[in-house]
Amino acid sequence: MATDQATSNQATLKLRGMSCAACARNVEQAIRSVSGVLDCAVNFGAEQASVTYDAQRVDLSQIQAAVSEAGYSASPRNRSWKSGQMMLKPQSGWPKLGNCGVRSGWAA
Repeated sequence: MATDQATSNQATLKLRGMSCAACARNVEQAIRSVSGVLDCAVNFGAEQASVTYDAQRVDLSQIQAAVSEAGYSASPRNRSWKSGQMMLKPQSGWPKLGNCGVRSGWAA
């Protein structure tokens, strides 16, 4: 399906809650699963996602909702983030590093 260039938008989302490459893959898969998303690249180190989407089929709030449903958070890059907006609390035993389920090698 060809998408009209006029309806194709690009956005950079600031991501929170990722602690490893598996988290970044989870976020990217969540974003790509949204109907109307044309392309997505998540950069774990920069904690951001570059998203190209069809503005006639999807808006940023739907993309953000998909990230939230995956257990992370996303906000358009031009917004400022409050420090500590998302804190991960450790489970009993070894602390959970991220929403992907990877645990650290040090004891709590």
